[in-house]
Amino acid sequence: MSESHAVTGLPSGQDGASDGPGGSRGDGAAVERLLAAAEAHPLGIDFLRTGYLGAVAATFGVHAFLVEEARRRIGPGAR
Repeated sequence: MSESHAVTGLPSGQDGASDGPGGSRGDGAAVERLLAAAEAHPLGIDFLRTGYLGAVAATFGVHAFLVEEARRRIGPGAR
């Protein structure tokens, strides 16, 4: 993958993770940017669904928590 698909927009020092009580472990806007980047990539959604968590996070330049949240949102048949 020669192109960079890093998702940006998180304030410095924040990784998008939340340990608060709401069950969601990611910044909603950051997850949407990740999904948009995955959709723009030729194999992005398939890679997001099935790829090794660390490899997906590194490819798109995001924290693994955002990948997990994106996987929950797309589910097996969505997008």
